[in-house]
Amino acid sequence: MVHPQTEKIADLRQAVEQRLGRSVNTPTEFKRLCEDIKRLTDIVISQSTLMRIWGYVNSSAKPSDTILN
Repeated sequence: MVHPQTEKIADLRQAVEQRLGRSVNTPTEFKRLCEDIKRLTDIVISQSTLMRIWGYVNSSAKPSDTILN
C-alpha cells in the first residue's frame, strides 16, 4: 500500500510541473522554483526542501503538512 503522504507529494509535484509547463530536475530549476514560490506567495521554501520533495536528493525526512499545503 502506498502511504497517503507519498501520493500527496506525487500529486503536488505533478501539479507544480504542469503549472510551470516544465519538469524540475536540476539544481538551477529548483532554485528558480524557490524564487517563483516566493514571488507568487511570499512564502520561502528552501531549495533543499524542494530537492527532497522531488527525490533529487536522498533523505528519510518527510516534508511537513505545512510545506505541502
